[in-house]
Amino acid sequence: MELEKKLVEYVVDSRFEDLSEEPLDIMKNTGLRVIGTTIAGATEEGCRELLDLVRGWGGKEESTILVHGGKVPAHNAALINSVMARALDFDDVQPGCRSGNHVGAQSVPVALAIAELCGGCSGKEFLTALVLGTEVSARIHFASDYDGFDATGSTGIFASTAIAGKLLGLNQDQMLNALALAFNRAAGSNQSITESTLAVRLVEGFSAQC
Repeated sequence: MELEKKLVEYVVDSRFEDLSEEPLDIMKNTGLRVIGTTIAGATEEGCRELLDLVRGWGGKEESTILVHGGKVPAHNAALINSVMARALDFDDVQPGCRSGNHVGAQSVPVALAIAELCGGCSGKEFLTALVLGTEVSARIHFASDYDGFDATGSTGIFASTAIAGKLLGLNQDQMLNALALAFNRAAGSNQSITESTLAVRLVEGFSAQC
């Protein structure tokens, strides 16, 4: 458990002032890119159908559906916004191993949804959460051998969870439990990529939603 504890300490205890300029600049660019790909992908095939489904589920109005408007529960806003961000496959990607990790298309929508749920946050808090969550996902990504599993679903969920937990102000025990629960939801096959199906977007969305 020592490695897991170090990872949790890093996420919970790190502050904006601890971060160097390069990862902050990367996250600023990633945020802008994801907003752009979300706008561009908002009306792509399958997105409207998922939008109708999410709106039909109803629930507490917590976070905004980007482009189309309206509010739904935060986890469902993250789902639809993430799918739209990934729809055209022009979002960012971490290369390496056997599979690329499209972490930004889920981490940015999650950060936006949770920040809105919490009543807002500062720009520094927003960027810090993005940097730390992405770092967690990247380290797991580069240490992994997927053998047919999708890196986005297998490791991106740790970024989403760390980001949400950071913005929610979880302590170390809570963050450890949150990441442990995320481990049980990590999933996604490369089969949808192999067969060129729209389901690949849902791997992104499911990680954001969970």
